[in-house]
Amino acid sequence: MEVVAISVRVKILGIVLAFLALLGTAFVVYSAFTTAQVWLIAANVLFWIVSGLAVFVTFKNYMRGNPTTGNLYEQPEKLNRALAEIAKSSALYSGDLKHVADMITQKGCGVLVTSRLEVWRKVTDKGSMKNISTFETARNEYIEDRPDFDMPDFEEYETMLKTERLFTTNDAKMYEIFLSTRDDVSSKSIASIEAPIWIEGELAGVICFEQESCEAYPKRREWSAEEHHFTTSLADFMTIVIVNAERRRLEIAEQEARAEKERIGAELTVATQIQASMLPCIFPAFPDRDEFDIYGYMLPAKEVGGDFYDFFLIGEHQLAVVIADVSGKGVPAALFMVIAKTLIKNNAQYGKSPKEVFETVNDLLCENNEAQMFVTAFMGIWDMQRGTFTYVNAGHNPPLIKRAGCDYEWLPTKPGFVLAGMEGMAYKQEEITLNEGDMLCLYTDGVTEAVNPQKELFTDPRLLKTANRHKDVDLNEFIAHIKAEIDMFADGAEQADDITLLILKIMGGAPVKELCIEAKTENLDAVLDFVSAQLEAAGCPVKAQTQIAIAVEEVFVNIAHYAYNPETGGALIRAAVGDEVVIEFEDKGKPYNPLEKDDPDVTAGTEEREVGGLGIFMVKNIMDAVEYRREGGKNILLIKKAVKPN
Repeated sequence: MEVVAISVRVKILGIVLAFLALLGTAFVVYSAFTTAQVWLIAANVLFWIVSGLAVFVTFKNYMRGNPTTGNLYEQPEKLNRALAEIAKSSALYSGDLKHVADMITQKGCGVLVTSRLEVWRKVTDKGSMKNISTFETARNEYIEDRPDFDMPDFEEYETMLKTERLFTTNDAKMYEIFLSTRDDVSSKSIASIEAPIWIEGELAGVICFEQESCEAYPKRREWSAEEHHFTTSLADFMTIVIVNAERRRLEIAEQEARAEKERIGAELTVATQIQASMLPCIFPAFPDRDEFDIYGYMLPAKEVGGDFYDFFLIGEHQLAVVIADVSGKGVPAALFMVIAKTLIKNNAQYGKSPKEVFETVNDLLCENNEAQMFVTAFMGIWDMQRGTFTYVNAGHNPPLIKRAGCDYEWLPTKPGFVLAGMEGMAYKQEEITLNEGDMLCLYTDGVTEAVNPQKELFTDPRLLKTANRHKDVDLNEFIAHIKAEIDMFADGAEQADDITLLILKIMGGAPVKELCIEAKTENLDAVLDFVSAQLEAAGCPVKAQTQIAIAVEEVFVNIAHYAYNPETGGALIRAAVGDEVVIEFEDKGKPYNPLEKDDPDVTAGTEEREVGGLGIFMVKNIMDAVEYRREGGKNILLIKKAVKPN
């Protein structure tokens, strides 16, 4: 090689000069003991000085390994020392690809005669190369933000490399493939050496040295065997680093996946706890009430949804039942469920009708609903005194109803729009009568949409068939049979959604009788006859019958005179007689609450007392309770009196 040849010539010249210097020294010593001429002695001394300088320069260059003079004998030691330092570095096994690449490029430039040392890594299967580290000797600094480049002939390049450990600028084809594809290669580049980085038989990157034209190397030079070995060793180090970096990346990804799994698990646990803590779970729920029986059940899915059921008393004689399904899964659905459940119950407790409750709750849920969640819901209020069940449906599954002695069938209902879907929605309210022995089955779509391994749905018809097969069992057994049927159908398939059921059974209570009649004073006798018939049939004491008749007359006459004046309209009278007599008057006339009027001063004289109010005052004193509400465009007045049958 050219550099080594220069080194040998300089070395031979140094040996010759040293030999001549020794010969001159011997001659000078000889002359000192003879009578030689002075000029000859001076010439020999000068020759000795020149020879000594030549030996000194040769020795100095040998020690420094200065390539300018061609002596590279110390270079292997420097290269080996640099490799040893890299091998001993703990960073090599840290997986920190950038840190190790920077260390390799800097140390490489420190021991090799090179203008630039680069580490490139393949980032796509098509041969896109990304720069990991570049160090320039002249600037003595790292060069950041090197542009990526693509190798059109990457497959050919990789195939050629599999037969060689590295290539240099002597490999014209290699040089053309690798360097010619890069826009950032210096036009002064006269020499390069590239060593492939292999991982499991695939090219993962390249280490590249470049030498630009300079005073020492104006033309292309050859790389020494030591430099070849050094470069391939660096490539081996980078293989270790990349493998460790990939291992570390996988470890981190696995840790993150495990942490995410644990986070999701914790979130689902929280969601399950929120969901379970908000649902009534103690049964019998009202052990001191014999008018009804109720039972609820909810089995959360693996990814907890937002199903919920609820039931609560409104006053002493109304029972509200609610079942709903919130969109989404996990904690967000559970929290939205809590909000929806709370709003529904609070508004129902204010005495609002189901329709009014849903319209109010819908608007409240729409506020700040950035997640665009929504709720399908069904709500009904059973009035124990009237025997009526008033309900409204917001996009939910229709319940099943079973009349006493009959099979289950679908409750007639027209699902309205979901809650939280759009502000200002109006909901349709419907009403039926529930009698002793009647049952209602409310459920969510987790029941009818349970799937089996063949991805088939449980379906509505299968639910109806199952319900009728077990229609005569107790409520908790009924739910157990439904769940068992779902499990048998699912055949081990994972439960995809919450399964929720709520069953209501009417046990008894006073029978409710109704009279619908035109609100005219001439119909007063018919109203009194209707009420008296119920009182007599229940064995109500005569004194109580007389008091109740006075109250009924006063209320009906007021309706006839003022509700529709000057027009006429209908009135609905409902009577339920048991240990307590409850009579409800309903009209669609002008809003009027007679209880708002102040009681008259009965101690005042007739002339001093204000006109009006004496009749309702008398009713309030005769009856145990008088209640008024405006609901659904109707005036509803309720009078109650406890009685002891004869």
